[in-house]
Amino acid sequence: NAYETDAIHISVGDNLEIAYNYILEKNYQTAHKDIVQGYQWQTDNMGLTKIHHNFFAQYPDTGFAPTSSCIYLNEIGGYYEIYDNIIVYNGSDGAMLEFLAQNWDTTPTTHIYAKVYNDTFWSTQTATQVCKFYGVDSLRFKNNLIYKAHGSDPMFISGGTQYHYLDVDYNQ
Repeated sequence: NAYETDAIHISVGDNLEIAYNYILEKNYQTAHKDIVQGYQWQTDNMGLTKIHHNFFAQYPDTGFAPTSSCIYLNEIGGYYEIYDNIIVYNGSDGAMLEFLAQNWDTTPTTHIYAKVYNDTFWSTQTATQVCKFYGVDSLRFKNNLIYKAHGSDPMFISGGTQYHYLDVDYNQ
């Protein structure tokens, strides 16, 4: 069908955990499909969300779902720990991991604190960026393995003046 359908959709809740999953998305003629999508307009009270020990692979069909992502967290504030995952992306225009704060380009009205560590990000195509962070308050991105077969910008950080803490280290 041509509707947006995600494997896991996070809307509102506290202290969520997504762990020990094996998810392969094929995107059969779907307009937009993420493996994990978090979206809630201006929600800033999500508590701690942990995404760990998963294997996520995104293999969209040619000509469909060019902007699908593996993990897409949009305008949903809270604390995030993403660790010990293997994430494979075979798309053409999405990202493997994407955080967006509400109003990230001016003054963020949602607050995102993220720790991303010990993950493997493997991009086989021309994904825009492997990891995107827009207006995240605090970010620790450590000890990750990033492979991007084509193009540039394996990581994109924007809204840097909003960061209270930024630590990007020991990545390959």
